[in-house]
Amino acid sequence: MACQSIEKALLNEFVRAPVGRTFLQVDIVAADVFSLGCLSEDAQLLSAYARGDVYATVSRELLQSDNRSLGKHFFQLAIHGAGDSGLAAALGVDAAEASRLRQNLWELFPAAERYRQRCVDYGNVNWRTLPSITGWYRHLARPNPALAINAPVAGSTADLFRGLTTRLTQAAEGRRSCQIVLLPVLSAYDGGTWEVEHGRDALLFELLDEAVDSVTRDFQLPAPLRLRRRISSNPCGS
Repeated sequence: MACQSIEKALLNEFVRAPVGRTFLQVDIVAADVFSLGCLSEDAQLLSAYARGDVYATVSRELLQSDNRSLGKHFFQLAIHGAGDSGLAAALGVDAAEASRLRQNLWELFPAAERYRQRCVDYGNVNWRTLPSITGWYRHLARPNPALAINAPVAGSTADLFRGLTTRLTQAAEGRRSCQIVLLPVLSAYDGGTWEVEHGRDALLFELLDEAVDSVTRDFQLPAPLRLRRRISSNPCGS
């Protein structure tokens, strides 16, 4: 369950770390953008991801807006196959303008767009999705373009975070003085929350860096993961 909306408010009010413990919240920055970049090997997309806030860049350069959330919403909808009407409603424009903006987006990242089309074509012929980074795929009961794109992208994001979780846990086990407990109820496919010993921030971030290096190497990623990390007394960081 992600820390969002009602759930976030409830968790902030009722969930606190035990005495002597604290919460470490971690999620992959722009996770599905990164996964799409890795799967498509789109050098422009990976470069934009590495340079900084790709959602703010898209919002500023394509939507002529300083609203990062608008850029994020637009990019996520475009990645996962929303139609012109869905994009138009999200952006507050007509369908023709939504179509133009989508075309402009994929002109910036042509390899990613070719990969998305390959996902659809492959699903139509083979009745299953293209594999995620670790080879996971879904069978398709019928042609489903949105699922054909979503499954390998979201599946790869989940693969990456599971890999990070496993390696962080293994690294912590090697430091017997640092006990880390993953809270499953607060885990999402692109992030999670750990309960950890208070005052171990430097060690935890060192272990996270080791885990990122390990995932990047073992998964043969074309670029390293970027993480958002936060230490707080409650699981949502406020």
